[in-house]
Order: sequence, then C-alpha cells, then structure tokens
Amino acid sequence: MTETASRDASKSAARDLWDLYDRWYGDITAETDANLRAVPEIAALMDQHQPTDEERAASRDLVRRALVDDEWGPHLGSLRQQGAMYATIGVSFGVWVQAIAAFRAVMAPRVVRELHDEPERLIGVLGAIDRFIDTALGEIGLAYLDTKEAIIAEQQLAIGELSTPVLPLAEGFLVLPLIGLIDTRRARDVAEQLLNAIRDWRARVVIIDVTGVPAVDTAVANHLLQTAQACRLMGATPILSGISPTNAQTLVQLGVEMADLLIVGDLRRAIEQASLVLGRELIPSTAT
Repeated sequence: MTETASRDASKSAARDLWDLYDRWYGDITAETDANLRAVPEIAALMDQHQPTDEERAASRDLVRRALVDDEWGPHLGSLRQQGAMYATIGVSFGVWVQAIAAFRAVMAPRVVRELHDEPERLIGVLGAIDRFIDTALGEIGLAYLDTKEAIIAEQQLAIGELSTPVLPLAEGFLVLPLIGLIDTRRARDVAEQLLNAIRDWRARVVIIDVTGVPAVDTAVANHLLQTAQACRLMGATPILSGISPTNAQTLVQLGVEMADLLIVGDLRRAIEQASLVLGRELIPSTAT
C-alpha cells in the first residue's frame, strides 16, 4: 500500500470510529463513567466536578473535528489543558492513564461485535482507536510532566529561599545562617539573595554562618570566597563563622586558602567582630 493509500485508509477508519462513537455516545459515556468510579481517586475527582452538558458537547465536537475533518489542533490543545490540570490538582500519573484506557475497554468490544463480519474495517477501526488513545496519552503526558517539572522548580525555589534566610538584626547588619548542603546552584541563589539584601538594607557588615553546613570542601569554600568578594564590592564586610573542627581539618588537607576572609569560631564572636566594624555594641557585654 502506498503512503497516500495508507493515509486515506487511516482517515476512513477514523471516520468509521467517529460514526460508531457518535451512535453509541450515551451508552459509552455512562459505562465509562461507571468503570472510572471504581477507582477511588477518579471517583473523588468526578464528585468535585461533573461535566455539564455544554462541556460534554464541546468536547465531543473536538473529537468529531479530529476524526472526521482531520482538524487535530483544537483537540490536542484540549488534551494539553487536561494534562496541565491533572498535574496542578495533584492527580497521580497512573490515574489519568487509567482514565484514558477506560475508553478502550468500553469501545473496543463494541467495535468487535459490530464489525466481526468485516475484518478489514474491524482492523482499521481498532487501529484508529489505538492511534486516538496513543495521541491522548502522548499529549496529556507531555503537558502533565512539563507542568509537574514547573511546579517542582517553584517548590525548590521556595524551599531554597526558606532555607537561606537573610536576617537583618540591626541597622547596617545582616546574618545569613546556612543550613544543609551547598551546591553550585544553591550557592548562586544564596549569593543573589545576600547581595540584594545588602543593597536593600544598606548593610555594612554581613555574617555568613556555616554551623549548619555538614561538609565544607573545596567547592563550598570557593563559593564562600566568591560570595565574600561580592559582598566587599557591595560595600559590606563579610565575616565567616561556624566552621567545625572537622571541616577546618578538611580545608587544611585540601590546601584551601581562605586568608582573605575574616573567620571566627562561632556566631557570638562573629557578632563581636561586627560590633567593631560598626563601632557600636550589638550584644550586651557579659562583663561584671
């Protein structure tokens, strides 16, 4: 069969599929809905939103245009909207696959019973069902995954901002307590947040406390040095505090040179150093 003949046969099978689907629409819809209600997660969604007659009619018309008129654009756009919606409301990946596959489970047996005496048409319509479902799975799946990735990226950004708060403790004085592992991406985000805070608060001194950072290696040390240099360019004096004895030994063994950075043992000493820079006492003296 030539490519043109194959394409014509595919279109003819799609039109046959529409004729059968249109004829059985009420029964197919009712049976599919009943089967989907057996899945608790889908049943909950159906209870939250039951399509109106107008919505069902609009969806049905998109299917007709795709199968009969070979106008797939509007139908594909609707599928992508569904995929994005499923991801946004938190429907699990497998559930919407079940929802789409339910159409095959209802439609295919009816087609076999209807066309069992016409094997060529039967094969064509079953192939059209496969193409129709594969298209739906592909479009919804891509939109679902794209939306999920966007949601995850937004969540990671929010978590990153929460885990690296820049705290203004006094006029001209900021503290950045770092907690957790620091990779290149997080180091870049930390530096951006800190520099913006220096500008916004007109800070003159910044404490970067790494007490909550479990591992300070060469890469982390370089990130800290670069951040400190950027702070100086913004007019703020950086002070590093909280390096543990283990991390200190690691940096010495790795030969990391941090002589250009003011380093103190703990946060209290860092605040004392900040007091000297600012020329005023930031914490009460414990002297009697």
